[in-house]
Amino acid sequence: MGYVSIVKFCITKRQLKINIFLYSIVTSFFVTGAESNSSKFPKNTEIQFQKAIEILKNNKKEKIFKSVNILNNLASIGHGPSQHILGDLYLNGNGVKRDLNKGAQLILSAAKTQIPEAQNNMGWLLATGTGIEKNPEKAIEWYTKAAQTNYAPAQFNLAEALIGGLAGSPDIIEATHWYRKAASQSHVDSEYALGKLYAHNQPEESIKWMRRAANNGHAEAQHQTATMYLKGIGIKINVKIAYDYFNLAANQNHPKSVLEIGLMLYEGYGIERNQEKGIEMVKRAINLGEKHASQKIRHLFLKKFDFLLNLNLASKGDTISMINLGWNYLKGKQLTKDKAESYAWFNLAAATSGNQKHIWARDYVAEQLSIQELVEAKKRAKQIKLIYGTKQSND
Repeated sequence: MGYVSIVKFCITKRQLKINIFLYSIVTSFFVTGAESNSSKFPKNTEIQFQKAIEILKNNKKEKIFKSVNILNNLASIGHGPSQHILGDLYLNGNGVKRDLNKGAQLILSAAKTQIPEAQNNMGWLLATGTGIEKNPEKAIEWYTKAAQTNYAPAQFNLAEALIGGLAGSPDIIEATHWYRKAASQSHVDSEYALGKLYAHNQPEESIKWMRRAANNGHAEAQHQTATMYLKGIGIKINVKIAYDYFNLAANQNHPKSVLEIGLMLYEGYGIERNQEKGIEMVKRAINLGEKHASQKIRHLFLKKFDFLLNLNLASKGDTISMINLGWNYLKGKQLTKDKAESYAWFNLAAATSGNQKHIWARDYVAEQLSIQELVEAKKRAKQIKLIYGTKQSND
């Protein structure tokens, strides 16, 4: 996460947007009795500060200078929130000429007024040497001060610094403590970090945190959660849930998840088969830069269904043909729709190959049948197996 920008400029709308953390700054400064509280400033300080905020929130870029003038005046009398926001403007070159050194000094002044957000950002500036001489030890100190106020981004940054050995040897135990502190506040990057941290030795704990991060919208965590459900790592295999998590990540244009969705659609695994859409998704993955997609696409093609050819090949143990028959009977496009017949062919493919994908397809159809229909489907499956059953397999 690193530096938490207070003011963000959106070029498309040509307006400045105030980060949500800004309001916690205002609250901590004027309400909770921080070291530099409102009693030491003129009575109109809060009014002037709010005026500057409104200008940043609502006015166009050309009028930022009015807000900058107000913030400059307030910063000159030691007003921490103004120093922090002004420092952020200088660091990012928003409304003022970019000046890293001036921005860092303003952030430092704000940090000294006990504003956790400023303390966290000061830690990042010192850790990276942005606008100020790099000093890992001081960075840890500032991260720690902010983390001790229960500010989640600082707890995460401190954990990252500790596990990365920013100012010495890596300290996994202490890092884990701070990751957990932040994660308890639903800090998504910390949840994901814990998921990775526990992945090798404690898969059950890993999936717990990875899934939490996934449910909070972390694309890579969604991909990893899907993979764990798909392979049964730390949790029972559930292909449908795996598909759902891959889909969540794919909706955020996560390249690997887009590829996985494409392959699952093409094969009919975790989702009803749709080879045309599957190929489209693999092509989308290529456009997103997923290198493995270019290799996979070479083996994917649309082929017109030939009933007699597939029946002949299925009788010789070709499980791909069995699966083709199963999907075509299920969908009722080239063949009359018959779920019992679909179940029977999927069952034969599963019995022939033992392939998890074939077993899933059979169970997928079974879930759509009533008890009586399933009884009849199983009878048909026995007939199909007696006629076409073989120990050969092309898998």
